[in-house]
Amino acid sequence: MYWVDLLNMIIVSMGLAVSIIGLVLSSFSLFADSFSKRFFIVIFITLILYAGSSLGSNISLLYPGHPYTTASVIFVFAESLFSSMAMPMLTLYLLRSCNKRFFTHPLFITALVLWLLYFAILVFNLKSGSFYYITSDNVYHRGAYYPVLLFPPVLLMLINLVALILFHKCLSVRNRIAFSIYLAIPIICMVIQMIFYGILAIVLGTSISTFTMLTFIVLEHRKLMRKQQAELLMFQVRPHFIYNTLTHIYYLCDSDPGAVQDVIGSFTTCLRKNFSAINNSSLSTFEEELEHTKAFLSVIKARYGDLINIEYDIRHTDFRLPPLTLEPIVENAVKHGVDPEYDALNIKIISEKKDKMNVITVINSGPAFKPAEDGSVHVGLENVANRLNIMCRGTITTTQGEDGTGAVVKISVPQM
Repeated sequence: MYWVDLLNMIIVSMGLAVSIIGLVLSSFSLFADSFSKRFFIVIFITLILYAGSSLGSNISLLYPGHPYTTASVIFVFAESLFSSMAMPMLTLYLLRSCNKRFFTHPLFITALVLWLLYFAILVFNLKSGSFYYITSDNVYHRGAYYPVLLFPPVLLMLINLVALILFHKCLSVRNRIAFSIYLAIPIICMVIQMIFYGILAIVLGTSISTFTMLTFIVLEHRKLMRKQQAELLMFQVRPHFIYNTLTHIYYLCDSDPGAVQDVIGSFTTCLRKNFSAINNSSLSTFEEELEHTKAFLSVIKARYGDLINIEYDIRHTDFRLPPLTLEPIVENAVKHGVDPEYDALNIKIISEKKDKMNVITVINSGPAFKPAEDGSVHVGLENVANRLNIMCRGTITTTQGEDGTGAVVKISVPQM
């Protein structure tokens, strides 16, 4: 074993160790959205396969002779394949971080085409040996067209650099630093590897750059989640609601003692759900959201009686959404819609699956709640809309009621 072989074994082993640590941390770290968690888990699995293949090729190429040639061919092919997968994955994640439709975006399509071209070259090379080949006595050689093999990966790096330049304004400072480091370290390692031929610096560099990006993204997501929790706390600590409910319970003790227990039970459930949501950084089931909303409406119904009518049309429940999504919308409808001078407020809650989306529709007949003409979200629902977008790429739209009064609020959550 030459000193360069020993050095490469150490470098590749370090890259493998960093990738394994990154996979473990990705699995247990708190992210503001589930897509980021899945992205880092997948990319670290890819890097583990990359480093593992590189380690395997280094070991197999140490032994001359025909028996090891097949293993070397497999390991070198896998090493080349997995090393290229990180770049189009970064293009996808960068575009998604900027709220772009990545699957139809020209940059991602170009990156995907380049990666497929690279894959086709690797497959073609297995028989032709035009780009690299392994002799029968198990020795690796670069082919006559080896430089052509480098074009797709270099162009993939350039695409990500272009995407970062084009969309840097829509990224936070931490995210810009994270993506810049992810691009810079592999490029530096490529230069090192070109100067010192045979040193596998890119394996370790790619693992370190991904791990660094994970650190910055997790820090940014924690900042976002703290902000969301602060918004939830501000939204949910409503002294007037608590005061009015307790006052109503006080008067019920004389007028309708039998109803007091039910109102207190619903009021307790409502408060418990509020405080649980403040401490919850993950998605809730729709059933939990519906239970919270029903508890709130039960308290409101006890207070307003015939001034409010509630109807449920629950056709679909098997999905998740951010905590405190449905209840604030219904509460907003009550706030703007209940008025003794008008007819009773009618609220209808519908849940259904439509065009690969989980859709919740809240219809109210109140006269006061006026949604924006362009369908943008009402200012009172802005926090809910922000959390929906961050945590599950969901949206809220508002439209006028069919009879010109009230509003229709529609929540759309992509199926996961």
